[in-house]
Amino acid sequence: MQICGGLFHITKCTILKCSNFTFSSVPVIIRFRVSTPVLSDTRAPAEAGQPGERLALMARREFAPESALFCHFEVFGAARIEGSGRSRVTLDYEVRRSDGVLYTRQGPSPVEPASDGSVSPMIGFPLRAAPPGDYAITMRVKDGLTGRTLDLRESFSVTGPTTPAEPVEE
Repeated sequence: MQICGGLFHITKCTILKCSNFTFSSVPVIIRFRVSTPVLSDTRAPAEAGQPGERLALMARREFAPESALFCHFEVFGAARIEGSGRSRVTLDYEVRRSDGVLYTRQGPSPVEPASDGSVSPMIGFPLRAAPPGDYAITMRVKDGLTGRTLDLRESFSVTGPTTPAEPVEE
């Protein structure tokens, strides 16, 4: 169990077998970290049947090339701007095949905190041009106020036939 920092009023202590009132100060534990990333090709439905902001939890790492792949996680312990309480988190990522060939990438982009201050980025990209095989998403989360970074890597596979990619104009 994790307790957030602050001053707590304890009414009963079973370890010491006492019932008198005490005050205890718990230190604030600030550690920049993320939850386990969730990979899915399905978004949980929102109201009115539209795709939602949450992913449908799947216990698999293999995805069809006609789908889009999403990755979602939560960021904890990012520094906050005094007064506004807002954080400045950025996320960039790249997806590479197991042979090192780049499939797609996104440069550093700000992750807007929700109204409650939580930071929950979600990225997504189509797999329609991905040849079958093994891939890895490498993500870098940066706290823009402290400069702290976290590097994440999530592996997945694309199975089945692919749709030929449209030519890209340079």
